[in-house]
Amino acid sequence: MEIFYGISSCLSNTNLVYLQGWGEPLLNDDIFRMIEFCKMKNKLVGFTTNGQLLEEKTIVELIDLKLDILCVSLAGTTSPTHNRLRKGNNFDQIISNLNLLRELKKQKNVSKPDLHIAYLMIESNFEEMRNIILLAQKLGAKQVIASNLTLIIEKELFAEALFNNEQNYDYYSSVLKQIREAALKKEIIFFYHNPIPSPFLPGLNCSENIYNALVIDVEGNVSPCVFTMPSLNENLIINDNNVPSHYFQNQVFPIKKSFGNIASETLFEIWNKKSYSAFRNYFDKTSQVIPNSNIFERPECCAKCYKSLAL
Repeated sequence: MEIFYGISSCLSNTNLVYLQGWGEPLLNDDIFRMIEFCKMKNKLVGFTTNGQLLEEKTIVELIDLKLDILCVSLAGTTSPTHNRLRKGNNFDQIISNLNLLRELKKQKNVSKPDLHIAYLMIESNFEEMRNIILLAQKLGAKQVIASNLTLIIEKELFAEALFNNEQNYDYYSSVLKQIREAALKKEIIFFYHNPIPSPFLPGLNCSENIYNALVIDVEGNVSPCVFTMPSLNENLIINDNNVPSHYFQNQVFPIKKSFGNIASETLFEIWNKKSYSAFRNYFDKTSQVIPNSNIFERPECCAKCYKSLAL
């Protein structure tokens, strides 16, 4: 908690604190203290969970703490698909937990936390996503976010990434349009990252909020996005390469990036570093100058990242 408390002086500069990076937040013994601390600062607070640990006691505490957003990550709308892709998960138990969340909110006559559903779109579960809005309505979810598989650390996953299946682009677009129309009728927000790559404009296409947001990992490292977090990438060693890496178009590239650690510097000092400011300016979408390889040297960790294709 000492590292977490280190960001307290900077909370005035943000409206939302999202207690999420990689892994399961409910495994953190301090998660409730973190939520309480941020709510005492009058901040919106949310996190994403696999939903497996949402037992009644946990749900009641989250409601009482006035958590704003509870996002549950799914990789299917049926038990066989989700359980196959999320080893150790029990889809039926997760849905039961979310029904309990809805019932407890009703009993307490509260609307928070808002339930969001995050859906990982891949080739083997895409057709099943047609049912996501109906499921969201049954669970009382207000928003569905569909994302692409963009961090590829195994070659076997290439075929699962939608953007690698160009022959299906029209099909993907058609289904997503149908889901969006269904969501509108149910008054559910449906947001998705287009699985069709955009023409490459360095920096400007990144779907992460690099210019206005940052990520602090459990060790206090400050990174521009979750994909560059040192604590995540320590385990992403490919082909005995000592540099944390991922696959991009069948080649291996490094992705680790940190601009400092709040254990030794303040967040203001890190944010205002010349190196970090220069890095963020590359992603300034209000700039009148469109970056290209002749004007700017692309950041190494971003040059070969699928997020740069607006995925």
